[in-house]
Amino acid sequence: MPSSPPPAAAAPRSRRSKKKTRTYHVSVFWFTPVPLPERDWAELHPDLISCILHKLDLAELLLGGMAGVCRSWRRAAREEPELWRCIDLRAGLWFVVPFHPKFSLEAMVRAALRFNQGQCEAFLTNLADDDILLLLAKQAPALKCLHLHRGYVSDEGFATVIKMLPLLEELEISKCPQICSRGVYELVARACPLLKHFRHVSGKHCHADYAITFAAPRMRKLRSLDVVGCTFGREVLVAILDNCHDLQYLNMALCNPVAIDNLPEKLA
Repeated sequence: MPSSPPPAAAAPRSRRSKKKTRTYHVSVFWFTPVPLPERDWAELHPDLISCILHKLDLAELLLGGMAGVCRSWRRAAREEPELWRCIDLRAGLWFVVPFHPKFSLEAMVRAALRFNQGQCEAFLTNLADDDILLLLAKQAPALKCLHLHRGYVSDEGFATVIKMLPLLEELEISKCPQICSRGVYELVARACPLLKHFRHVSGKHCHADYAITFAAPRMRKLRSLDVVGCTFGREVLVAILDNCHDLQYLNMALCNPVAIDNLPEKLA
């Protein structure tokens, strides 16, 4: 009797079983999240408001988001003179949103000087003119730092103002072609006996080399002298080192080469 054939081997099962697909009703996606509770920014602690305001640019304080916030924020900004001690408008008005064309640089300076209540210590700006500088000198007699960049200040206007700032400790004149006479820089040395830091950058149409040559050695309290793009002679360098005993930093970038042989003891 013939034997029956052996049973067929069972197919091996896959170790990974297929996951069952899940289906969702469309109503699941109709769920609306619970909105976050509204915050009353006017009720923030004054110290916290002050901390936030100190991180803003001065132009933003005057024209930007702060100007459109609640009344308590505007009051906090305008009643804290410390916010306005340094008037830095180098960024200009074009970075402020919303931009107000009628709010000029002079109007911003007037507002900042009004808010700081005579406590302004530093003024840094582009495109200043004689009127803005005179306004600053009248309302900020205790000014210690003045930076002028690409401005329209004249020799006469600068000479009038610098005599009104005897406490000035830091002065930078960068690419201001109309401030170039010898008398003006000599006046700085006389009118600002506390001057510790002086920086001058010559522009394309700015030629004040001769003036600075005579004035720099007379700024005897200088700790740093940064002169860019001027022409100096060896005798001028020697005069600076002989007269400015507190000098710690000297930069003569883009100036003519000056031999410093036999000057190791002066440069030490």
